Amino acid sequence: MNIFGRIRCLAACRFVVRPTNPGFATFARPLTPSKFLRLPEVTEVHIPPTRLSATPNSATSIIDVELNASFPASFSKLKLKEELLVALSGLNITEPTEIQTKAVPAILSGGDYVLASHTGSGKTLSYLLPLVHLIKLQEQDGFIPKPKRPRVLILGPTKELAEQIAGVAKALCHAAKFRAACLTGSTTKKQQQVKLLGPIDIVVATPTRFLQHVKDGNIFYKDINWLVIDEADTILGDETWAKEVRTILTPLRSRVDRPKAQVVLVSATMSKPIRRLIATDFPGIRMIETSSLHKGIAGSKHQFVTLPSGRDKLDVLDDVIAPSLRQQGKVLVFCNTMDSCRAVEHHMREAGVNTVCYHGDMPVHLRQEAMRKFAGQTPREAEEDEEDEFEMQSENGLMRAKSRQQRGASSSGRCPVMIATDVAARGLDFPGQVDHVINFDFPSNPVDYIHRGGRTARAGRTGRVTSIVGSRDRTLAQRIEWALDHSEPLDQLSAEKHILPPSQRPKPGAEKEKRKLQGAPKGTKGAARNAAPGVVISRGRASSGATSSRRGDRKGPPVSSAYGSSSATAERRGTGNRSKPASGASPSRPNSSSSGGRPSSSGESKLVLGKGGSAGRSGVRKGSGGAKGSTGSKRSSKAAPRR
Repeated sequence: MNIFGRIRCLAACRFVVRPTNPGFATFARPLTPSKFLRLPEVTEVHIPPTRLSATPNSATSIIDVELNASFPASFSKLKLKEELLVALSGLNITEPTEIQTKAVPAILSGGDYVLASHTGSGKTLSYLLPLVHLIKLQEQDGFIPKPKRPRVLILGPTKELAEQIAGVAKALCHAAKFRAACLTGSTTKKQQQVKLLGPIDIVVATPTRFLQHVKDGNIFYKDINWLVIDEADTILGDETWAKEVRTILTPLRSRVDRPKAQVVLVSATMSKPIRRLIATDFPGIRMIETSSLHKGIAGSKHQFVTLPSGRDKLDVLDDVIAPSLRQQGKVLVFCNTMDSCRAVEHHMREAGVNTVCYHGDMPVHLRQEAMRKFAGQTPREAEEDEEDEFEMQSENGLMRAKSRQQRGASSSGRCPVMIATDVAARGLDFPGQVDHVINFDFPSNPVDYIHRGGRTARAGRTGRVTSIVGSRDRTLAQRIEWALDHSEPLDQLSAEKHILPPSQRPKPGAEKEKRKLQGAPKGTKGAARNAAPGVVISRGRASSGATSSRRGDRKGPPVSSAYGSSSATAERRGTGNRSKPASGASPSRPNSSSSGGRPSSSGESKLVLGKGGSAGRSGVRKGSGGAKGSTGSKRSSKAAPRR
């Protein structure tokens, strides 16, 4: 290795040799000269924002819902209550999204449904609006809400998601005048018991906490007419949560004195195993999905930064995050493990960047504090957001909800960077807007990539997703990049090289169709039977006898023609069948003779066999009746003197 090669090796190890004395070398501060560093390769995929289009539902294994091709451009055309329209107007929500235009009329008509749409598409409002409309219709018919007997039960897998859903319901209840309660581990059961003592309409809870209140006698199933399971793929995919959901669902589906409860499942991803599980546990359920399911979000920009050899991953992170910090944007950095999360947080703090951490090893109050700092709220503002959710002063409530939304969208975060694991990737709608999502550790599967990228570009906004791609992540990263560029679904992509993407997998029966197009029957005997006169078949390829003899091709059985003997052709070609010779008479074909390979009077080509059966090369080598003058006999005669 020359001197330049040694310098490159030392540069890759982040050491610089400083010669002081002959024969000695001291290592200076670990710093790599910039001229020896390879710049990261950056590729970018931009998904332009698109307006709502009339696209039919894609085919699924569950019953599809047929809806009108024309989508309404406003909530007033969805025939919702006037109180709900006032609440939406106060929240500056004027146009429904694709999932809302499909889900609201379907849920109002009755039946069980699966709502599947990309993250940030407004799935929470897509089931809250019709359910609130239905409970208001019950009150018009004389129904009176009772303590401990909610009419709508919404289940979420985590405390954060349940509290977020309860916050959306609270923003609607000021104008629509209904009562909602949130039951999670964030508050004590005694505090929640006090809330349940009054009339209640909607309960948002985690499955475990809800069953605890049922066991204590704080909630009764009798009046629950609608059950919503948010993030259904997460809940049903976990054995513990799935068992708890079945415990809750059994009394709601088996009662005789009143109609069964209507079930709505909500998810941003819907893999094939989850589809099969839903079809088994909820027979007859109907699917409502959008055209953007499992695809890139409109308005998002995806960058893939390839990590070159010799570069420190943290240094590349500094280069990626610097433009967002200069623009005072909010950045969400995802890591695969808690150790990686802590390492990135320590590195950012050393660089002088205000950073908060968010992972499953943190207590609930610390996670809430981290979320508050990332949103840029003061403790007093956070207390205002947690005020009594049963307040029924519609005008003041609407003004406060509107001010909270504007404050969350306009306030600049005191901690602009959050380092998080996948705990923050599913279902959470961060206060304000996340401008940039960075995958410091590339996700292990495409579903996690979808959920991570869904934290930005929500509700029609724009956002950026940057992924640092290591050597082990290139296969999955390249497939995701190709799928985003070609507007293909991401859910069935794999990081294994031997598992091809769906667009590259051969279709069933494609090989048979290929053979039909090529005109090559399966098997050499079939090819010989169907061959035209004067044609020699060799493994599906047709050629004349003279050409084959010049090539010396040993593949395929010999075929006699009207222009010469097959035995001579076989001797010149040195061919022979690989099958063992059959004892007894050689097989014959109709209208053909089996003697000596002589041409028939009609000039048709015939398959010529040896005296002992088929002209097999293996049979001749064993001396089992091969024809004289064949290749096998020549080999045996030449081999005798050597022995």
